[in-house]
Amino acid sequence: MATKRKPGAKKGGIQRSPKQKAKELAIALRRVEACKLRLEGHTQREIAEKLGISPGTAHADLDAILLGAREDAVAYVEREKAISIARLERAVKAIFPKVDKGDLDAVRALAGIEAQRGKTIGFHAADKIEHTGAAGAPIAVDARSSLLERLAGLVAGESAGATAQGDSGPADPSGSGSA
Repeated sequence: MATKRKPGAKKGGIQRSPKQKAKELAIALRRVEACKLRLEGHTQREIAEKLGISPGTAHADLDAILLGAREDAVAYVEREKAISIARLERAVKAIFPKVDKGDLDAVRALAGIEAQRGKTIGFHAADKIEHTGAAGAPIAVDARSSLLERLAGLVAGESAGATAQGDSGPADPSGSGSA
């Protein structure tokens, strides 16, 4: 049987005074405001100045908001994973009598359900695909040389086009050749 806590008491039985509750509320509101300012693009130093707090407090407030968001996201994913696994287990129960009778379609369906269940639980590692150069060495990419070659080609093409037009200015966009 669950024990009842006194109104306003935290887990562990520690009761907070109205003054402590007000302080916690003020901190929570400041953190929300800090988060809004950060989302607007303000730096931590600017946030600190606007809220009248130290840059360290601004940093701590933003960290606390992010930590809470991470914890919420993890809890959400765990709940959704549990729901998905429960659905897959119900599907296995429903299909298993046909599998016991040797129904090949049911066996294939079970294999698909089990594969999905393994992915959901995390039994299957993601496929790792590596692209390598000669003899398994890393692919050498010299972007600078490639860009210089492309620029040289563009410059050569532009200068050839300019001399073909007699340096009379830009080409006629219609392609008709008449001015």
